[in-house]
Amino acid sequence: MADYGQFLWSDDGTPSPEALGLSPDLAVRLRAWHAEWEDAMYGDPAVLGSGWLLRGHELAAEIDQQLNALGADMDVYYDEDDDPRPMGER
Repeated sequence: MADYGQFLWSDDGTPSPEALGLSPDLAVRLRAWHAEWEDAMYGDPAVLGSGWLLRGHELAAEIDQQLNALGADMDVYYDEDDDPRPMGER
């Protein structure tokens, strides 16, 4: 879920993609996705459409895959859709 200034949350706060061990490429794409949200919230929210939601879902799935590959014991949730299950159970 995107929010002002943040796009990742954990029980310990708001980690950076780098602190989680995510790839530099994924970190860049996460920040670009979040920048779209911030631009819309400070301007015209109508510019966010289904493409933005789909990219967020794909990014969440990629976060889950990378964390699993690192052996991290974390569930990844994508709060911008109606499915409450973690990404690994979808």
